[in-house]
Amino acid sequence: HSQNERRTEARLSADIMPYVGAKRDCLYVFDGPAVLYRTTGTCLPTRYLYPDHLNNGLEIHSLEVDQPTEIARILANRPGVIVTADRPMTVQRTENLGLIREATQSGYVPLTTASLHHREVTAWVRRDLARRGWVATGLRGGRLEGVGGTGEHPLHVAAHRGQRADGRDGDERQDQ
Repeated sequence: HSQNERRTEARLSADIMPYVGAKRDCLYVFDGPAVLYRTTGTCLPTRYLYPDHLNNGLEIHSLEVDQPTEIARILANRPGVIVTADRPMTVQRTENLGLIREATQSGYVPLTTASLHHREVTAWVRRDLARRGWVATGLRGGRLEGVGGTGEHPLHVAAHRGQRADGRDGDERQDQ
């Protein structure tokens, strides 16, 4: 890991932390740095924490669990934040991508996007957490505002790099 990669991961972690908890609203890293589980202090949504275990098309028969079934189970538990990337590092199953795409389009809004390993990694926050006033929805001028889609690929929205999309610093999440 380079210093720059560590800084980027630390920034992602700081942006995500207010929206995940130790007992609920777990983080789910579908495609991105698994270190975020440790650095955010989140509860764990699955025993298969390495993203490739559940997103990699070559791992279909490697686990004792069906990938789409496990992803559906994770999504049914409503993670507080889902992390995705605009370009896969390995071959990903279309069915798995479809589950994540559907979830992020219907129940999440982009929180922040950062460049990491020549990819754009996006953290998506669950809409009901966004409605508590911590994040608005939709993109405009690098900040999240208003409701609605952007017309861009649902797993990659170019949020303003290097800042939290809502403009706040790392205040603790309010459980109201």
